[in-house]
Amino acid sequence: MNTPAAVVSFAEVLAGAHPSVILVLDFHGTVSAPDPQWPGECRRRDVQTSFGTFPVVWASGLRDELHRLSEDARVQLVWSTSWGPEITRIEDLFGLPRQPRAIDNVLPHEEVPAAKRAVIDRVASTGIPFVWCDDREAVEGASAGTSLTIRPRSRHGLTLADFERIKQFVSTAAARLHSVPVRNP
Repeated sequence: MNTPAAVVSFAEVLAGAHPSVILVLDFHGTVSAPDPQWPGECRRRDVQTSFGTFPVVWASGLRDELHRLSEDARVQLVWSTSWGPEITRIEDLFGLPRQPRAIDNVLPHEEVPAAKRAVIDRVASTGIPFVWCDDREAVEGASAGTSLTIRPRSRHGLTLADFERIKQFVSTAAARLHSVPVRNP
């Protein structure tokens, strides 16, 4: 299967190719969760990957919020998930454009925490504001700099309130980055 490349690579994101906020997203338990807490109906689909078939459950509202964020010029979504290159199956299912992957290969379960921690350390070292959403690995205050950590409940995943926090953080961080100090005469 020939899949289109992400608009920018993870290395380009780290090099500052994106101006405002990096949104680092896990998938299972964060985007897909057994009991999403969103208004309206949830959708469920079994997704076939090279390492098995997995149930994916999501709310249409969550998918819509991901679309909006992926189209926001101030935000660069980056996947940080053990799905590695298989996350393109989710992008296709959700109708999302290709996004950079911080983890570019499928990982055994025991290697996931260290790999995700390394991703966050690399992102934090850039000084670019970022949001880290992960149901298992995200730890509040785990990184220096301007960041927002969201650790959703694995059973429910990200909520509308979480997306409101993300949007507020993006607005504040973008305003700080683009503000010009005013001098008094």
